[in-house]
Amino acid sequence: MIEKIFRNILYICATLFMIFITAWGAAWLYKALLEQFTKLG
Repeated sequence: MIEKIFRNILYICATLFMIFITAWGAAWLYKALLEQFTKLG
């Protein structure tokens, strides 16, 4: 029972971590593209 709860917590943490990494990557990419457009325009 405790093992199941622990596995669920671990799964939630991993999912949140993946969401965080994806969001961070998307924000970095958006910032980089925005800088490129400001240089061109």
